[in-house]
Amino acid sequence: MGAPDSKYLTVGEIAARLQVSLHRVEYAIRAHNIPAVGRAGNARVFDDSALKRIKAALGSKASGAAQLQEAAHA
Repeated sequence: MGAPDSKYLTVGEIAARLQVSLHRVEYAIRAHNIPAVGRAGNARVFDDSALKRIKAALGSKASGAAQLQEAAHA
């Protein structure tokens, strides 16, 4: 996973990217049966398609939080 061109994300990286709590990401993964593509050590890793599914599962709140933060920094 250490490669700079790696497209795999851990749950924590997904939460940071979507600007939501780790618990919300974990819930979306469990509730929607989104499988990890593998493991990096003890951490599950997900690809871009899983990221899109998680974002959709979280609904507009994930994208709304990102928009609010962008507006605050503008």
